[in-house]
Amino acid sequence: MANRPGDAGKASPTEDLKSKVAKWLAQEGYPTEFQTAAVFRQHHFRVFQGYHVRENECETPREIDVLAMADAPHEEYPRIRCEFVVECKWSKDKPWVVFASRSGKLGPAACIAQTISSSLGSAILWNLAHERNCQSMALFHTPDVPGFGGRQAFSKGNDLFYSSVSSVTSACTQLVSRYDRERRQGVMPEWGVVALPRVAAKVP
Repeated sequence: MANRPGDAGKASPTEDLKSKVAKWLAQEGYPTEFQTAAVFRQHHFRVFQGYHVRENECETPREIDVLAMADAPHEEYPRIRCEFVVECKWSKDKPWVVFASRSGKLGPAACIAQTISSSLGSAILWNLAHERNCQSMALFHTPDVPGFGGRQAFSKGNDLFYSSVSSVTSACTQLVSRYDRERRQGVMPEWGVVALPRVAAKVP
């Protein structure tokens, strides 16, 4: 069928729909999620996207954007599993403001001991808190002027900054609690699990 006059250069309905869908996906933050997952895979983590966890059987499952796992066998301790729990967000017109203070800095030993962990994971970290090899890891260092809170600029009502931090921290707690619930009474846990919350936010 010949094109009608004036149709030259116009996108077909299918092409126009694809363009709209691509624009919507970009605005929803999905590219950030896939980029984050790709980085973890490049570093040999086992990666899950759209992973669901819940505190108990009656609770509605909570979705985790990216869950990246790595296991670290240790000669003197049970097996240790490190889980990065990542919330991915996109904020085009409203940048995030982080409030910071020097008084919020923690020493490496405190960072290690206060990391979100399962019961066995917490016991292992307490024992490792004063070891120099652990203290030298970047995971357990805070900046000289660490952030203690924040806000999405120009927003009113529900704040994306607060909800993101709250959600990812809660998801970490639920993940490590699952390992404790699954342990049989009187049986040593198989894994000491450490959960590290992260927010991957693409902002202007």
